[in-house]
Amino acid sequence: MAAPLSEEDLSVLQEDGVLLPGPQAGKRKISASFVLTPPSLGSSSAAGTISSTKSTASVRYCDTHSHQDIPDFPDEQESAPALEYIGLQPATAKEIFDRWQSRPDPDQNPDELLDYVYGHISWLKQTSWQGYSDAEALQRLGVAPWLRSVLLDPRFKDIYETETLRFWLNETFRGNYRSIATIQQQLKAYVKDRKNEKKKQKRASIKDAFQSPPGEASSSSDPTALAQHVATMSLASDSGHLPQTQISIGAAEPILPDHKIFYKAKAVNEMSENHMFIAEDGSINMRAISSHRGGDFNPVDHAWYWTPEYETAVKYRDWAVHRVRSGEVVILRIQVPGSFLQTLRQEDLWFSASWKEYIWACKKQLPPKDIPSKFTKYWKPGPEQTDIMLGHICSGVAPKIARIRPNEVQTAINEDKVLKIGNNKATQWVVMHEDVAEKLAIQVRGKMHIEIFAATEPKDQ
Repeated sequence: MAAPLSEEDLSVLQEDGVLLPGPQAGKRKISASFVLTPPSLGSSSAAGTISSTKSTASVRYCDTHSHQDIPDFPDEQESAPALEYIGLQPATAKEIFDRWQSRPDPDQNPDELLDYVYGHISWLKQTSWQGYSDAEALQRLGVAPWLRSVLLDPRFKDIYETETLRFWLNETFRGNYRSIATIQQQLKAYVKDRKNEKKKQKRASIKDAFQSPPGEASSSSDPTALAQHVATMSLASDSGHLPQTQISIGAAEPILPDHKIFYKAKAVNEMSENHMFIAEDGSINMRAISSHRGGDFNPVDHAWYWTPEYETAVKYRDWAVHRVRSGEVVILRIQVPGSFLQTLRQEDLWFSASWKEYIWACKKQLPPKDIPSKFTKYWKPGPEQTDIMLGHICSGVAPKIARIRPNEVQTAINEDKVLKIGNNKATQWVVMHEDVAEKLAIQVRGKMHIEIFAATEPKDQ
């Protein structure tokens, strides 16, 4: 958790026009210029601030929408306004915060505020809630109207139905909650930089006070100057997942001979907070982007989901951009050597009777002893393990699929349960085991390109 802004911090930020009066106590408005993600630093003067003789990844900042002020940024991360910011209605936010704040013996009850949010969402597991539609459940949970609109947006119905409502709420609340700390850290970094600039200006004032041509000095609150300052400051990206010494700014490298391309879209604030994706030494930590059990192809352990189709990654990116507030969403592109792929044992599983049966077993999260033995080779680690699975993506709501009776699997899971991109079935390339993911990380170091996009602000808070 980031420390709250001090009075001195607030003074600097208000003087520069970064922070503006908010709609009510406990909230402030943040200028759109501050949260700006640079359109493309490849042609910017800031691009030269980061270089590496052999970087782990190249990075390009993209822009798909106009930027907006953040109208309701909370003063503190542990507060009711913070819970409103992440997507809860005021009454629900206050109820959860009051319950957390009044917990007995906080030293012996270390649960964080976000844990209480997760506990609130766990009502969805109750049998009595299974009769509600998702719209009814969201309203009963006290989810803010803007977030209800995002989650139930028909444009993303197919992506939404790849996971449970509880999964998307947990992911979204966690990402939005972490964005508060990220922005607070960036605000503090901005204040630190401004203080250093003022010290330099003070030392130089006697020397060149009368030498600067008229009009050369610029106001710190000038939007263009502020955006350039933030561009330089933000190159490390959200939460420090991209160390400045290990990335280079520029276009994607040409596709190398005998390499295959795979993509993954991910909100940065939804990456593991315990693991930097790119470490300070340039190594890639795959744990930061792993997926929990219960995905399409991993009933027991974590797995790593990629797609060979850029269009599929864009679909997931668009969903994340609208779902997560005030952060960054990335599309990762990796080039994997064919010689390495030839060393891996791959199994293909396309839409078929076996695909339906295995999807059902995974979504139901059957215990290993109950998973049909013919599928053991897919998920079980060992000398004969499957390293990679390639197949179609399921777009059926996980709880609905899990509740299907075994004798109804073949009829209930139809072709409509396959994610489509245009007229084509979307494909996933899945790394099934951690030892394979670690080998992959070594193979793609220096062969990764990262496109970074800014999340959108909801229109109606």
